[in-house]
Amino acid sequence: MALHDSGPPVIRRATDRMGAAVGATVVLALATACTSTPTSAGDESQPSPAGLAAYYGQKPNFGSCEGYGSTPGEKKLYAKPFECARLTVPLDYRDPKGKTIQVAVLRLPAQGDPGQRIGSLVLNPGGPGGSGMTQATTFSTAFAKSPLLQRFDLVGFDPRGVGSSTPAISCFTDQERDRGEDQTTLLASSGKWSEDDTRRLAERCAQGSGGKEILAAVGTRNAARDMDILRSALGDEKLTYAGQSYGTRLGAVYAEMFPKNVRALVLDGVVDPTLENPPRRLTQQTGFQQNFEKLAAA
Repeated sequence: MALHDSGPPVIRRATDRMGAAVGATVVLALATACTSTPTSAGDESQPSPAGLAAYYGQKPNFGSCEGYGSTPGEKKLYAKPFECARLTVPLDYRDPKGKTIQVAVLRLPAQGDPGQRIGSLVLNPGGPGGSGMTQATTFSTAFAKSPLLQRFDLVGFDPRGVGSSTPAISCFTDQERDRGEDQTTLLASSGKWSEDDTRRLAERCAQGSGGKEILAAVGTRNAARDMDILRSALGDEKLTYAGQSYGTRLGAVYAEMFPKNVRALVLDGVVDPTLENPPRRLTQQTGFQQNFEKLAAA
């Protein structure tokens, strides 16, 4: 998966499924772990930043998922027993009394004895731009017989700018996608890609998404701040989280910013945050090639 540390997802990507190989690790780590992370200069967990009390105090009104999902397939997935709600967060955390946006959340309540419930398990599939709501539905199928679903509420959210969250980043119309213009534009990035090309794409995305201020506000740290408000809104003192690919970066940034609020993190397919774009892409393609060769041999 591509890593963009602070830039916007310029196209919605299909959600990955949590692989079975990580299943045993997830069950063990989430059911027993209690994480302790040293406090850093970036710790913003205690106390809550001034002006954010109303956001931290909100209680999502979970109910029908009708109206959620950006594609017919997603809308079909988001049915009972799943519940959906919207979380209100500030567009700009430096101005909490300014404009607000909404983060879409999907929940599957714990299936076991209420007295054995541990809390919420929050998911992120990577991307950036993957739908955590869709991932929660596929995860629930893959781990239907797991103790995880007995003891945790399964929670997926579409990060700001993604999927059912509003506003959502939109760089191409449906008609342009049907004509393949989105792929033509994005594939060009693997060849010659000029500053003017970048500017034109950014302007196109801003026009379709509500303006440049929206694009400027969808970075990783704001997503991590949203996740801490989500943790509080779910009633969890500490966050239990499973992230894949870019979701490992989001989880690591959350732990850096809110170390006292972490219960357990499971990070699958960890992205090296020290790599710049060219070596990161080479590392990624090497991994793809290795896996292809194993598949071909099998």
